[in-house]
Amino acid sequence: MKHMLPTGHPPHGVDVPRLTVYTDQSESQRKGLMHFTRIVIAPVAVFSLALAACGGGTSNESSDLSEETTDNTSLLDDGLDQSTGAVAVSDAYAVNSPDDEENGVIYLTLTSEIDDAVIYADVDISTAAFTVLQEESTNDPTDTTVVERIDLPAGVAVEFKPGGFSIVLVGLLAPLVAGETVSVTLTLESGELVYVEAEIREG
Repeated sequence: MKHMLPTGHPPHGVDVPRLTVYTDQSESQRKGLMHFTRIVIAPVAVFSLALAACGGGTSNESSDLSEETTDNTSLLDDGLDQSTGAVAVSDAYAVNSPDDEENGVIYLTLTSEIDDAVIYADVDISTAAFTVLQEESTNDPTDTTVVERIDLPAGVAVEFKPGGFSIVLVGLLAPLVAGETVSVTLTLESGELVYVEAEIREG
């Protein structure tokens, strides 16, 4: 671009030329530079906004995942630990069985923090065919009744013992050997699972 610099007022009739000064950049060069600047700045701005959006989403998702993992871990710990959680398990044992014995029995004590009930017991298929919840007569051990549930009043230690409640392993697939253990999973009315490892003792 060129600029015309005035030289004052010349005398009448004298033709004085005007000076023409050229700047370092022409008009077309400056327009090109401005165009280039807009091209560079626009993508940078878009990238920055996209990065901020992704960063915000990642933070929220990470927080949600952390909370979910914590909740799941807490539930798992409650079920696996026999001495913590909503239900405490103590003195869990099974009675050893001779080779020709078809059934086995498990006794234990359960204490629940809330009103609940045992509604099902399960063992590995390699241990027995199935299980039942049973109540024995105090007068005659052979007089037994299969029950659908065993209530667990809040804060009360409910003892499974001879002459009372028991978990019967029906159709043993292998003898219960003293000194070994047998696992059983209890399902409660609340939906909680209680994992029990019972020591096999001499009867």
